[in-house]
Amino acid sequence: MSAGGIHPWQLHDDARIAVIGGGPAGCFFALHALSIARQRGLRIQVVIFEGKDFTQRGPTGCNKCAGILSSRLLRNLHDLQLKLPPHIIMSEIQSYVLHLEEATVEISRPEPWRRIVSVYRGAGPRLGNLPPAVSFDSWLLDEVQQRGVQLTPERVIEVRTAGRPVVVTRNSALTCDLVVLATGVNSRPVQLPDLNYVPPTTEIMSQDELLVSGTSSDQRIHIFFGHSVGALFAGLIPKGRFINVSLLDHKLKKDNIGPFLEVDEVQAVLATNPRRLCGCNPRIAVSAALNFYADRFVAIGDAAVTRLYKDGIGSAFLTARQAARTALEVGVSEATFRQEYAPFCQGIDRDNRIGRVLFTLWNRIQGSRRLSQAWLDVLIAETELIAAEQYGRRALWSMFTGDDSYQTIARHLLSRSVFFGFLVGLLRPGLWSR
Repeated sequence: MSAGGIHPWQLHDDARIAVIGGGPAGCFFALHALSIARQRGLRIQVVIFEGKDFTQRGPTGCNKCAGILSSRLLRNLHDLQLKLPPHIIMSEIQSYVLHLEEATVEISRPEPWRRIVSVYRGAGPRLGNLPPAVSFDSWLLDEVQQRGVQLTPERVIEVRTAGRPVVVTRNSALTCDLVVLATGVNSRPVQLPDLNYVPPTTEIMSQDELLVSGTSSDQRIHIFFGHSVGALFAGLIPKGRFINVSLLDHKLKKDNIGPFLEVDEVQAVLATNPRRLCGCNPRIAVSAALNFYADRFVAIGDAAVTRLYKDGIGSAFLTARQAARTALEVGVSEATFRQEYAPFCQGIDRDNRIGRVLFTLWNRIQGSRRLSQAWLDVLIAETELIAAEQYGRRALWSMFTGDDSYQTIARHLLSRSVFFGFLVGLLRPGLWSR
C-alpha cells in the first residue's frame, strides 16, 4: 500500500489513461472506462490519440474492413447508451446467399431480432460522393468526445513504460497511469522499446467498392467459394447504391478483384458492369498477439485478439469491456491483467481454433461434389422444419455473420438432425456414381 492507503496498482482520482487508436476498440474502451469510473465515484481522464481523419473518403479515412455490424454488436451498443443513427446505416441485411457448386442457397435470419447492417468506417469510396457524416468511426469518436474524452489528433510514435508510461508524439510527451493499445493491424506500428509485445500474424484481403445503377434493392450478402472465383471465399455486400466486394485467400495476387468480377456467377448477381471506385489490400489478424499486457499497459481489439475472419468490431467491444473492467475494478499490474484479462482473450483464441477447423472442413466439402451435394440435401430438408430446428442453416448464418461463437456453431453442426442428415445424403443411391 502507498502512504495514502491507495494500492499502487489501482487507478486513483485524476488518473490519466492514454488510448492509442480512435477506432471502435479505443472508443469502446473509453466509454466502458468512463461508465465504470462513474459507478465507482472515481474521477479519471481519458485521452485518445488518433492521427487519422475518419471523415475523409477512401483509404485515407477508412479503417479498411467490409463494414458489417453483427446483431450481437448492435445489442451491445445499447449497453453503452449508443444508438446508431439511420444515416450511418447503408443497408439492412435480410439474408445471405451462398453460391455453391451444386446450387444457390439462401440463408435467412434465424430470428427477427438478429439484425445485421452494413456501414462505412470512413466517408465511403474514394470516388464516391457520400457526405462525411456517414462514417461509423467518426460518429463513434464524436460520441466519446461528447462524454468527456479528450482527443489528441496526432499519431503516437513511441511508448516508454519504464516507470509511469510516457506516450510520445511528434509534438508532445504525455505521462499517464495506463496505456491502452487499440491500433488496428493496418496502422503504423508504435515503438514499444521496453516491452516484448509481438503483434498478431495477419493475412491479406482484397477489397473494392462498386457503384451500381440507382439504389440497389437487394438486401442480401452474396458469398462465393472455390477456385472459380479465385479465393477461399468472396462476398458482395450491399451498401445502398454501392456494393463492397471482399476477397480472402492465402495467396492473393495484386488485383484479384478484376478477375472475380468477370466470373459468370458474379456477373449474374451484379447484372451490370459496375464502376470500381476504391480499392485496397488490408491485412486482417488471424492469431492472438503475444505479451499483450504488462504493468500499466494492455492491448485490445485487433492488437490483442479478434474473431477469425468475422465480427472484428464485435470482438473489439468485448476485449475493450473486459480490459476496462480489469483496469478500473481490479488494477493495472501485469499480474492483474494476466489473471483477469488474459483468460478472456485466450478463450477467443481457443474458439478461433475451432473456427479454423470449421472453415477448413467447409472448403473441403466445397471441393467435393459428393460432399457438397450431401450437405445441400441437409439444407433443403431443413426448409420443412421450424426455424429453431434448422441447425445447419443457423450454423452457416453464424459462420458468416459472427453472431455466435465457433463452439456454438460446431454444436449446431454436430446436432442429430444435421449429422445423420449428412450421412443419409452420402449414402443416397446414385450420389457416388456421379
